[in-house]
Amino acid sequence: MKIYDLRQLLIIRNGKDHKSILNGNIPIFGSGGIMRFGNQYLYNKPSILLPRKGSLHNIQFSKVPFWTVDTLYYTEINEQFAEPYFLYNYLKILDLENLNTGTGVQV
Repeated sequence: MKIYDLRQLLIIRNGKDHKSILNGNIPIFGSGGIMRFGNQYLYNKPSILLPRKGSLHNIQFSKVPFWTVDTLYYTEINEQFAEPYFLYNYLKILDLENLNTGTGVQV
């Protein structure tokens, strides 16, 4: 079995503001889940959605086109090396909350 660094398996991208997006049927995700539905997508491939701060335990997954707001990262997964849903489940079992280093965070 070959071992990969996470940076070889995915690229992390920033979400964007959603206020100018018109209503539609494409999910718009925030760090807590789907906030609303819009008429544009930011990315249209399977992706792991990573909260920026405060809720690192709430990793999400989308296999449909979606938009993420600016408090949520999305990932571009290298499907040559990793199956997206498997990688999502692997990241869910890691204790990413321990990586939270923001001010005011109590451990």
